[in-house]
Amino acid sequence: MNHLLFITAVSLLGIAPALAQDTGTLTGKVRDKNEALPAATIQVMGTNVGTAADVEGNFTLTHVPVGNLRI
Repeated sequence: MNHLLFITAVSLLGIAPALAQDTGTLTGKVRDKNEALPAATIQVMGTNVGTAADVEGNFTLTHVPVGNLRI
């Protein structure tokens, strides 16, 4: 019985970090009117999370803190 409890506890500890994710992914396109802005720099204010847009103005930010953000 003690082994089953131990295995259950260890299994739950492995799941806890996955359930407590505080980051997400943000994707978008940088444009000025209808023109893409290639190589535009995108950064989440107050963090080190940033990237540059591709030649079509598309970007993807990963590990973005969850919540209201300013970019």
